[in-house]
Amino acid sequence: MTFRYYLRHCLWGLVGCGSLVYNILTDLKDGKIFPSYIPYIPYVAAYLAIGAVAYPFAYYALEISAQKIIPKKSWDRFFSDTGSSRNLFLFVLMFCILFIVPLLALYFCISKKHNKLQT
Repeated sequence: MTFRYYLRHCLWGLVGCGSLVYNILTDLKDGKIFPSYIPYIPYVAAYLAIGAVAYPFAYYALEISAQKIIPKKSWDRFFSDTGSSRNLFLFVLMFCILFIVPLLALYFCISKKHNKLQT
């Protein structure tokens, strides 16, 4: 993954996680969140903050894994941020945010394997 790739996808991570944090904090202020969930809100906000920074790595891992199943042309057309279908990209965005930890672990496995192939 290049630095340019990271910066391009970092924006999506910040927008996606930022909007979720904003909605959670707004609902918390308006009293729309059940009182039993309130102690867990800081953990959710921390998870989303980490997810905003780690999103490009998770997206890269998902992209590389998906390209083993579907062709790159199909991924770029239907699931990427530059494709014609934004609805499927939003699904991928939410999937990456929810499963940031396993996808981040998968990224490290992929990058380690990629580094072994280069040497």
